[in-house]
Amino acid sequence: MKPGRTRLQIQAQTKVLAGKVAQKLLETSTHLVLAESCTGGLIAALLIQTPGISQVFAGSFVVYQKESKTAWLGLKKSIFTRAPDGVSKEISEHLAKTALKKTKAANLSLGITGRLGPATDGEVWISIASRQRLPLKSNEPAKSKRLLLKGPKNRLSRSIRETHQWLAAEAALEILRQAIRYRIY
Repeated sequence: MKPGRTRLQIQAQTKVLAGKVAQKLLETSTHLVLAESCTGGLIAALLIQTPGISQVFAGSFVVYQKESKTAWLGLKKSIFTRAPDGVSKEISEHLAKTALKKTKAANLSLGITGRLGPATDGEVWISIASRQRLPLKSNEPAKSKRLLLKGPKNRLSRSIRETHQWLAAEAALEILRQAIRYRIY
């Protein structure tokens, strides 16, 4: 994440990165599923711009509310006592692992959850899980990364949230790019 970029620069660079990730997925026959919370389907929308991606992209669970996380991906309500805002490493790992378990066609998954502001600085957790290590036990860690986002105080709240959403998508795509490139999953 390069400092000092405008939102339009972030968006353009993230779109290019998404194209590179999609090509790597296709080249390596890596089949991906996503579980997106704070990005609201943005990562999936960026990936599906690449022709032929349906060969390797299974889809995305967009689980923005706690209720959809519990109903669709089986998060236990008790997890929210430890992370009332739904933002934690544990939650992102659970999203990644469960999306992978529910999607037999995928061999790699990414879970992302976060708080984008503007009332507070942003915090995002991103995790990947891989079928190479299946069966995934509930206590087996996924590979995870924490992203902290500072918001400019002089911008409109929608502008800050949108910029943070694109930065979160960019970070997630970079994690996917590295995981595929270096086969670290």
